[in-house]
Amino acid sequence: MVMQMLFKENKISDLTGNIKELLHESRFFSKCYLYKNSLSNQHTQNKNQVINAQKITHIKSLDKLFKKIREFTHIHEPNKVIKDIEVKPYKKYDDNAPKISIFIFNNNTSHLKQLFNSIIKHTDYPNYELILINNGIESTLMESLKSISRNIPLKIYNQKNQNFSNIYSQIMKYVFGDYVLFLNSSVNVVDGWLNHLLDTATSHDDVGAVGSRIVYSKEVSNNQLYIKNDGTSFKEINTQIVPYDINDKKPYVPSKTSTKPVPALSHMLLVEKSKFNEVGGFSLEYDNGFEIEDLCLKLYEKGYVNYCNTDSILFYSVDESEKSPIQDLLDKREEKNRTFFVKKWNTFLKKELFIDKINKNNIFTDKPLKIAFVVSEKGKHANIADYFIGMGLARSLNNMGYETEFLSEKIDDIYNINEDIDVLISFLNRYDIDKIKTKNSLLIKIAWVINWFEWWVNKSYFESYDIVLVSNTEGIKYIEKNTGYKPILFPKATDTSMYNSKVESVKKYECDYCFAGNYWDDRERDLVNSLVPEDIPYDFNLYGNWWDKTKLKSFYKKRISYMNMPKVYASTKIVLDDATDFTDTSSSINTRVFDALAVGVLVISNGKEGIREFFGDKLPIYDSKESLEELLDFYISNPDRRKAKVEQLQSMVLKHHTYDIRANKLVEILLDYVKSTKILIKIPVTEEYDKRIWGDYHFAIHLQHEFNKKGYYCKLQKKINWDSVSDGLYDVVILLRGLYEYVPKIIHYNIMWNISHPDLVSVGEYDSYNQVYVASKYWTNALKNVLKTDVEELLQCTDTTLFHRQYTPEYDTQLLFVGNSRNVYRKVLHDLLPTEYDLNVYGDGWNGIVDDKYIIAEHIPNKQLYKAYSSTKVVLNDHWKDMREKGFISNRIFDAVACGTVVLSDNIYGIRDIFPENAVVLYDGEKDINNKIEEALKIGPINPSLVKEHTFKKRVDKIIDDYEKKCGK
Repeated sequence: MVMQMLFKENKISDLTGNIKELLHESRFFSKCYLYKNSLSNQHTQNKNQVINAQKITHIKSLDKLFKKIREFTHIHEPNKVIKDIEVKPYKKYDDNAPKISIFIFNNNTSHLKQLFNSIIKHTDYPNYELILINNGIESTLMESLKSISRNIPLKIYNQKNQNFSNIYSQIMKYVFGDYVLFLNSSVNVVDGWLNHLLDTATSHDDVGAVGSRIVYSKEVSNNQLYIKNDGTSFKEINTQIVPYDINDKKPYVPSKTSTKPVPALSHMLLVEKSKFNEVGGFSLEYDNGFEIEDLCLKLYEKGYVNYCNTDSILFYSVDESEKSPIQDLLDKREEKNRTFFVKKWNTFLKKELFIDKINKNNIFTDKPLKIAFVVSEKGKHANIADYFIGMGLARSLNNMGYETEFLSEKIDDIYNINEDIDVLISFLNRYDIDKIKTKNSLLIKIAWVINWFEWWVNKSYFESYDIVLVSNTEGIKYIEKNTGYKPILFPKATDTSMYNSKVESVKKYECDYCFAGNYWDDRERDLVNSLVPEDIPYDFNLYGNWWDKTKLKSFYKKRISYMNMPKVYASTKIVLDDATDFTDTSSSINTRVFDALAVGVLVISNGKEGIREFFGDKLPIYDSKESLEELLDFYISNPDRRKAKVEQLQSMVLKHHTYDIRANKLVEILLDYVKSTKILIKIPVTEEYDKRIWGDYHFAIHLQHEFNKKGYYCKLQKKINWDSVSDGLYDVVILLRGLYEYVPKIIHYNIMWNISHPDLVSVGEYDSYNQVYVASKYWTNALKNVLKTDVEELLQCTDTTLFHRQYTPEYDTQLLFVGNSRNVYRKVLHDLLPTEYDLNVYGDGWNGIVDDKYIIAEHIPNKQLYKAYSSTKVVLNDHWKDMREKGFISNRIFDAVACGTVVLSDNIYGIRDIFPENAVVLYDGEKDINNKIEEALKIGPINPSLVKEHTFKKRVDKIIDDYEKKCGK
């Protein structure tokens, strides 16, 4: 009706003459177009009939109107742009409003006039200026822009062939706005855009940058607009953390909340000038790319919060499908910018992504942390305890707002891990973590070692776990002694949502005492030998699987489902615990102990080591048939004493051993892990041989121990995994450079420690690292003259907590050589043999090279090596040719001297700077080796303190100190 009235009154000429004022009526434009479409449709449908001449006149008049509007604004027609955009009411500012300097960088010349008109038409703010960076604008367009902007302050800075950051750093001192706004020239604005931004910017002191919702102007389907971004967040792609547009390509609908915290922005941002300067403005290293994202992260790092105000709307008007004539150059520039961004921010961002999920901040992502458990089996028919343990922890994690999932080796493909899983916890020592396939390179892999500690440690893939949780202190000691890990105590517990004092007794389960657990053919239970129910005048019930094969079968009821176990416990006076042989050996404790006590029922156990760790001497322990019968009789016949004991033990469980407590502890562990600097030592250990026969493996374990002592999380990585994405979690990579080259990744701070085979390393390889250490003073000095990267001397070393003097008769001999042949007749043995001296040789690959009478074994455990070194008169040593010529002193010398034993070695450059003649005797060849052996045999024990400055502790202190100084940690 409105349209018809206008045309009847012939007011179309008035409208075309006052377009600027007309367009401030945001709904009018859309209504005009819809009316014109309806007339055109009528005309099309009635093309064989006579159409009202006045309606044809209306159509022509509307076409004329739209032509005028397009000439003025260059905006797309309303059904392609403005339809369905909800312009929210906005605050009106007076002349005292903060001054805003709007920078427009010319990265889309064809759109500049459209943008200027858009700003002038839709900006209802009294105190702003436009600042245009002229980076090659044609003179005719420049004059047109000046004409359009004659009623507002416009500053033009002529800057050619300079990048975004350089230009702004030069002209910012001439800008007097309280706020600065950086605007991509490929956008148009909508009414109230600037007011909404300032509303958010002034809402809190901690506001950093503020951005608008950006909507595609050309992405239209069925009259539906699509969002380009609601700010910028970050995600991991092939170990690199890169930006992406939040809500990109999602249908546009008005937002229910006007502001949302976001990690960063793109295409535009508003920021207080003082805050812009506080963080150093734009980083100069970028070349027209990533500057805005980088600035936002600097604000975020300072503690400011960046926001997207979705009431402030911009249209994005670039056809991204069109390729530039210089696209190859642009792609190279993009890659250069991306590389710098990743190097600068990757470590910071991967931590923030995890912290955001763990703390449920919902800034970087609205997806919750997801934890998966690898178990033997799952579901209602599960019999194995690992599933029930995991269920208790999972339920508590779910209550905290985290997601969980179970992967059963009997049902699921346990090696294809969905990329939405953040943490993987394995209960299975047979689960080969190296076989995992996932797109998530930030997956945290955790071993929860309940028992079978030796089985876990001996697996070739054990070092691939990021965190090791252990159920008791005996397990902690074993793993610390036999690996480089610093495991974390994480005992089993009880699920108080199931096991609690509110559980009621069930008639069919009632008895005086019971046992619930499976009978295993391969594991003898003490219960079978210690319990004779016929000799005790009390009712006994036995639950579980496979008891019908034992002498207790007459008391066997049936298997009880996990969900019914609380009722079973609530229906008895005493629950028996039987720690099977493997549980008792590892000093573990069964979950039935925690569960029964949580219900309020006394437990009598035979697992004294595990019980003592968690309950001291308060829980009754049996160790024979007689002691079991005595305890049962005492506590069943004395209900008051039983009640008092239960209350004491139950309070201990509820205070220290619930899965709610464990879930909170796990979150603490994850937070600490994520926030800590993580170090990955890449070791040249291949799959062909057992890892334990490699000297480099044991060298790396000592390093790992020292880094873990210093509060770093450190693990080892074998050569087979060097180039995989499984190192994405780690911040620092240390390559023990021997035989094999590794190409560093930009996501890491890369350290090379060249400990052997220097002839295999090129200048270019050295220079690809952030820091190079060389195990030779001579070669370090030579490299300093040619390398661009930092290079320092860092000799090999020893662990004096392991290598110390302890004579052991079984290793007593005159001469000892420990080392693998690698199919080479090693120099010292070649020069010596045959010999009349008492010689013992340990190592792989000597059969067929030296006489069998000298070979004692193919391997000597590293933990026993100090005994062998301490018990021989002389340790034999040699070096590979390039190591000898370039002064790379073998760590075998450091280990032997630490044990107080003299060493006979081939002559090597620089040895006398460290060891005197009475500690390391040098020989030249076959002619003098026997004379030198006689000389060495006369020396006797030497002073181990010669190596006090050459320990792994000293080396790690040096590496950490250099890293922290260089990276400002």
